[in-house]
Amino acid sequence: MSRSVKKEFLKSTPVANLRSISVLVGDKNYASVLMNHLLKRGEVKRITRGYYTTHDDPSLLVYCLKPAYVGLQDAMSLHGLWEQETSPVILTTRRVRGGGGR
Repeated sequence: MSRSVKKEFLKSTPVANLRSISVLVGDKNYASVLMNHLLKRGEVKRITRGYYTTHDDPSLLVYCLKPAYVGLQDAMSLHGLWEQETSPVILTTRRVRGGGGR
């Protein structure tokens, strides 16, 4: 599969996991090498282990944690119902360390 098709896939999806990348390239080991290469070049960002994105949105973490939910103000902001700037709040039952932005 061509490099441009892989880049288009990464740009079109909010979050790509290593499994979906390995299906695209046909080899799990090559998928890992490819993502490390793209990380070093700054073309993708690692959200958490095995999950990558090209977007700059902290609320994308909700795709990586199961179960997880976006807080009400952030959800309203995503749907265009809240115009004020909000700090993303992600609710999950998993044990996660909080971010230091406070």
